[in-house]
Amino acid sequence: MEVLVSLVSAQPSHVLCGGSIDTATVTIEDCPDLDIRETIQLLTEKSALEDEKRDHVVSLCMAWDLPLPTPNNMKWLHDKLLLHSLRKGLKETGIWPLLSNRADLVKLLFPSEKEAEITPQLIIAYITWPKLNPESDDDEDDVSVSYFRTFIENDHLKNLLRFWVGWEVPPKELIVKVASGLLPRALTCFETIKLPHYYTTYKDFESDLVAAISTCNTGFGLV
Repeated sequence: MEVLVSLVSAQPSHVLCGGSIDTATVTIEDCPDLDIRETIQLLTEKSALEDEKRDHVVSLCMAWDLPLPTPNNMKWLHDKLLLHSLRKGLKETGIWPLLSNRADLVKLLFPSEKEAEITPQLIIAYITWPKLNPESDDDEDDVSVSYFRTFIENDHLKNLLRFWVGWEVPPKELIVKVASGLLPRALTCFETIKLPHYYTTYKDFESDLVAAISTCNTGFGLV
């Protein structure tokens, strides 16, 4: 069901529901799978594909019964793979007939990154914060929570969300927990982020969290 929580903008939604590709613009950010997105992006490189890069593209083309890359079909193949990545997940979930008959539901099922307004206030409003023990003298948990709120207010939001839940549009509930560990961790399926409790300076907290959320470009934030 990963595709159901992936980003499909209004333009790709138009294509998926039968509109003309000539009247829509599909971008690489609309591809719901980050690994496939990275492979498709290889076709935009100016130099010829070689070795491991070509192997990745060839494997994807063969899996989807598309021609192999040549110097003359790179742009065409890029667009075909991109559209196929959007359609494939929908067909596998069985939701395609619903979208075909109820185009009005597309925006509800696929909130668009381009249309989403993400602010620190919005993210904070959606967060379920950890319950702290008021009788405890140990304020480490409270410090991590305070640092995390400051981090959000300093606006690292899109990468933070990708790390936290696997996509760029916030769900209605975001869960924060404080736990043992060396670095912040994300449980994307449970919309939960776990923060270490040992920080004594915001600088160290920020450095570790920035390092952790940078993994969103290669996976779903598991460190």
